[in-house]
Amino acid sequence: MTGNGDGKFNLCYTPSASVTPQAWVEFQTQAGQMWSVVDANGGLYSTATYSLNNISGTTNLGNVYANDGQSRAWHALDTLNKLWWNRGSTTNCWASSQQDGHCTPITIQWYPGSTDGTYWSTGEDKIHLADNDPDSEHTTAHEAGHALMGKLYHGWWPNVSNCSPHYVNRTSSTSCGWTEGFANAVAFHTFNDTTYYWGNGSSMNLANDRSTNGIDPGDACEARVATALVDLWSQVDGGWMKSNTMMTRTWQSSFREYFVNDRPEHGLDSGPTAQNILYNHTIQY
Repeated sequence: MTGNGDGKFNLCYTPSASVTPQAWVEFQTQAGQMWSVVDANGGLYSTATYSLNNISGTTNLGNVYANDGQSRAWHALDTLNKLWWNRGSTTNCWASSQQDGHCTPITIQWYPGSTDGTYWSTGEDKIHLADNDPDSEHTTAHEAGHALMGKLYHGWWPNVSNCSPHYVNRTSSTSCGWTEGFANAVAFHTFNDTTYYWGNGSSMNLANDRSTNGIDPGDACEARVATALVDLWSQVDGGWMKSNTMMTRTWQSSFREYFVNDRPEHGLDSGPTAQNILYNHTIQY
């Protein structure tokens, strides 16, 4: 119904009489069965056009705006829309591990003033965003990246250590570097950049090579893993479809497992070109 680029829409309705006495259009923060944004009680946000009276032909509804206090919910919904159209799945689900008709959604819980964030919960498969988090599309896509990894892994999740707290440019652990690095890579892949923006307006440019200061080296640093991944996808794999498909078949607890063990076994290059990408990001195996 809505245009992916500009949100324009056309609705067709066959009335039972020549004149429709009253009509309006209501929107909810849900995209089919694939993703939604819910409030503190699990309900959808909704906003509606003004009611129009005595309609007998084509009518322009004008611009439709979110109700007061809802704009961040709609922003989060729209951010997931951007990820959906380049999700790297061979099915009509978020991940190729799921087949059409048996998809599981990505759900975000957000409400004004929320302090319940920022994280994705493995048990309930739900993203929790704090008050200003939706202002950062990178944060929304990052948390959706965790949800996507969970779907690629059929609900399995690595045993992650030394990850609370974690910092995007600092060493944590190889398991934390992998899971957080993948989530960052999802955001970078979605927006075709390497600068992470937070909801408070701050940002950090995470583009790096061997001479970069301020970003710790190695595969226990999520920034290094993230940028190595997006370079592998764009420069070696021709996109991330093949990598995502591989991740539905074999699951990893570290970037080393992903690169050394699983890529060659599933026909993805781990040769000199790929190794040079890792070397440029201070990762050597």
